[in-house]
Amino acid sequence: MVQFVNDQDPNEDTREEFPHESVFEAQLEEINVRLTPRKDGKGDNQWVDFWFRITGSDLGEQFIGRRVKGSAFGSLKAQAGDFGRFNRWSAALLGKEEIELGYHLDTDDLIGLTATIMIVQKPDRRDPARTWPEVEEVVSNTAPTSAPAGGGNPWASQSPSWGQGPAGDPPF
Repeated sequence: MVQFVNDQDPNEDTREEFPHESVFEAQLEEINVRLTPRKDGKGDNQWVDFWFRITGSDLGEQFIGRRVKGSAFGSLKAQAGDFGRFNRWSAALLGKEEIELGYHLDTDDLIGLTATIMIVQKPDRRDPARTWPEVEEVVSNTAPTSAPAGGGNPWASQSPSWGQGPAGDPPF
């Protein structure tokens, strides 16, 4: 037997739209994994849907309590030297700079953790005049637990006075 629940908010049509590229504090409430067939027919791609609930906003209380989704390809591996969303978002929720090689991640451990999220308005594929709010990026609320000096940026200044001169310019 399949069960369905009507979870539509009665105020859904009258709620204010999220401003494009708006930033909120949020708590991860749910993670779903879904499979989509690969274009080459060799198995399935795994996607992870992150469902966040807005817990804080500088834009007003009308956004508090609303849910928003972001999706990521379900892989912790780096692609062309760049860690994908799943790795970055999971690391941000855990307060890490990245998920280290060999780390065993259980998505249940992410539920209830908080982060700062950026929401964008994505056009509907069928009707580009209509948009949907979607999580574009997730950033840690805490300092990374595995960050090397300079925050992992090899170009970061080690001098505390850099950028604090009269013009705030770099020392070169």
